[in-house]
Amino acid sequence: MEREARASFRVIRINRWSLAAVLLAILGVLLYPLGRRLPLLGEPRVRPGVTLLGRSMAGLTEDEVRAVVQELARSLETGSASSLGPASGPDRAAPATAAPAPGFQVDVEATVLRVMTAPRGEAVLPAWTPVRPAGASRVQPDLPVHSGDPARQAVALVINVAWGTEHLPEMLTALKRAGARATFLVTGRWAEKNQNLLRTIAAGGHEIGNHGYDDRRSPLEMYRTGQLRADIERADRIIREITGRAPRFYQPHRGEWNREMVRLARALGYTTVMWSLDTRDWMPGVRSQDVLREVGKARAGDIILLHPTDPTRRALPAALDALREKGLRTVTLAEILPETGPGANPPASGEPGESVTAGSRR
Repeated sequence: MEREARASFRVIRINRWSLAAVLLAILGVLLYPLGRRLPLLGEPRVRPGVTLLGRSMAGLTEDEVRAVVQELARSLETGSASSLGPASGPDRAAPATAAPAPGFQVDVEATVLRVMTAPRGEAVLPAWTPVRPAGASRVQPDLPVHSGDPARQAVALVINVAWGTEHLPEMLTALKRAGARATFLVTGRWAEKNQNLLRTIAAGGHEIGNHGYDDRRSPLEMYRTGQLRADIERADRIIREITGRAPRFYQPHRGEWNREMVRLARALGYTTVMWSLDTRDWMPGVRSQDVLREVGKARAGDIILLHPTDPTRRALPAALDALREKGLRTVTLAEILPETGPGANPPASGEPGESVTAGSRR
C-alpha cells in the first residue's frame, strides 16, 4: 500500500513537471514573434510607429537600422533615395533634412542613434555631417556651420547645457587651469533655474549661446507649427537678462534643422552652429576614456560637442592636455569662425534680430 502511494506520488510529480515543461514550450512559441519587437525580451528594438523618411523602422534591431541607414546614404550619393520610400506628412516640407545640402552627407551613426532613441510614432529625419573641406568655408545664410577656420590652429568646445549642474564646477576649473575657453549653449529653462551658475560661466570668459528655450520639444515640429521663433526669442531674452550679453550662436536641440529654420535664426541675429566631432558623451555606457579618445581625433577647425556629464568631467583635464600637445588652442566659436570674429559676446541691447554692433551678430 505504501509502495503504491509512493509510486502514485512520483507519477503525479513527474506529470506536473512534464506539464510545466510543455506549457513553457508553448509559451515560448507564442512569445517568439512578440520578442522580436519588445526590448525587454531581447536586444533593443525600435519603438512602434517610428519611421525614417516615411519608411517604417518599428521592431528593427540596431544592426538592422544601421543597414537601412547605410542603404539610405548610398542612395543619396547616387541620387536614388526615392527607392527607400517617399517621405510623408510634414517631413515633405523639410527638404534640407530630407535631402543633402551641398557639402553634406548622411551621418550614419548619428542617424542610427536618432532612430533607436525615437519615441513611439516619431518621424525621424537623417542626421547630416559635413564633407570635410580642404580649407575654411564661408558661412552661408541658410546652412548651419559645422567647422571653423583650420588656419587658426584651434578647436572650439561647444558644451550643450539643458539639464544638471553637478559636473559643471569641475569642468569650469579644468578649463581655467588649462587657460581654455568654451562656448556654452544653454536652454532658457535651464538658465532660469541656474542664474548664478550661468553668471559664473560668463564671468569666466566663456561664451554663452542659445540652445532654445524648451529642449523637451522637437525644433522641427515647433518650426512647422510656427512656434520656433518664440522659443528662440524667449531663450534670447533670458540669457541677455542674466548675463548682460547678447548670444550670437544658436543650436537646435537634437541637431534638427532645415534651411528655413537656419534662415529664421539668421533673421533673429543668429548663426546656426552644429559640430564636426561628436563625443556622444551623454549616451549610456560611455566612459571617460571614450570621450578622451574622440577628442583625441580633433583637427584644427573642429567644433567638438560635449555635455556636462560624468565621463566628460573626468576626461576634460586630459583632453585639454591632449589638444595642447597637438598644438591646438581651445577657443570659443566666435574665435574660430572667420565671419564672426574673435571676442566674447557683445553687451545686450535691443530686441532679438537687432544688430548690437555692426557686423557682430549673424
